[in-house]
Amino acid sequence: MLDELIELEGRCELIPLKGDHDEMLRGTRGSGRIDRPLFDFWIARGGNATVVSYESAGCASIPSEHIAFLDRLRLYHETNAHIFVHANYAPNRPMNRQSPNTMLRLSLDELPGPHYTKKIAVVGHTRQKDGAILDIGYLKCIDTGCGYGGPLTALDIDRGKVWQVGENGEGLTVTSERMAGFERCPHCGKTWGMFAVYRCPSCDMQFCAGCDLNDPGDQDLRWLTAVAANLKLTRCPACTALITDSDKNGVIVGRDKKQKGGNP
Repeated sequence: MLDELIELEGRCELIPLKGDHDEMLRGTRGSGRIDRPLFDFWIARGGNATVVSYESAGCASIPSEHIAFLDRLRLYHETNAHIFVHANYAPNRPMNRQSPNTMLRLSLDELPGPHYTKKIAVVGHTRQKDGAILDIGYLKCIDTGCGYGGPLTALDIDRGKVWQVGENGEGLTVTSERMAGFERCPHCGKTWGMFAVYRCPSCDMQFCAGCDLNDPGDQDLRWLTAVAANLKLTRCPACTALITDSDKNGVIVGRDKKQKGGNP
């Protein structure tokens, strides 16, 4: 993806925005040393897939041109009619006085009011589980859950045209039923946290990374850290067959992070 964007910079005006994961990746490398707590936090929130993708491409480390591109990312972009920012904004502040934490991490659990400039805000970060753009007039959220089995969405803000594709580039319209398909583990029914679902190639059982623990989050962190260390094996809790990352079948995102195990 970064190669595509870097190539695109040479053909048109590209204004890339920074997200929280971009900041986490750069934070793990900023001083030339790895910040271990930050690295583990990043790995547990999707960084493992980034590490594996570079390894699969034969890269021993992240290429310098990718790091340079990430350093060019902007916290926001503003036009005469729109504000573009990764996550959120404070409606009563100009964009150059916004908190980076708000712009990068604050979800839309509580919707902000219209920005005092009356400009339309276009944001991401907060997953829309029905696979459709959230449009309340003064705010549009185009995060439609591509990290959770939903589509990747592009929006032409002038014409209102929408493009959605799946992870293999196929045109896609995702129903709310599909988006909810991995909300609960089909084996143990747990919903806490965010962790992967696998399908065993031997016995065809679907299970989550927390099926054998009271706290699925701990198991998932061990799995993700193992992936980053190139130890990409675990076992099916039913038949004990070896499972690899290629057997991943979806992601569970918990509805209640206070509930740690058992059927809800």
